[in-house]
Amino acid sequence: MKNTFLYIVFLITIFLFLSSCDLSSPSDVDKTQIKNIFDEIKTGFNFNDLNKIMSQYHPDFIHNSNDWDDEEIIWQIRLNDFDSFDFSALEFDFSGDFATVSFTMQLGDETSSEPSVEYGDLSYFYKSFDGWMICGNEFSEF
Repeated sequence: MKNTFLYIVFLITIFLFLSSCDLSSPSDVDKTQIKNIFDEIKTGFNFNDLNKIMSQYHPDFIHNSNDWDDEEIIWQIRLNDFDSFDFSALEFDFSGDFATVSFTMQLGDETSSEPSVEYGDLSYFYKSFDGWMICGNEFSEF
């Protein structure tokens, strides 16, 4: 009888412990990690820190035939031409180690829905053992 009581108390304790844990799905974790990339880029933009922005990009980034170096120039222009950067309404589409993020981007007074023909360079992500990085729409993992 005493063993049964201890067993029940043990099961209740384990149940309470497990129910109090914040268990996140892998998809939620991936979304949070990508949102953190957007936050890092926004912080880099606000502090005019090009290195912080570019550290979010995969070294083999390629988007519309632009490579990592071309993207760095694009961000230099954005930092010079716009006084603010923001994003909202992120929507995620995951396919294995790749993700496409649709969102509204605001650069200064310009607003665009991403991915767009004009930009889109912030919409494509690849997940490697190092985590998620921006990879561009023409990226190949090999």
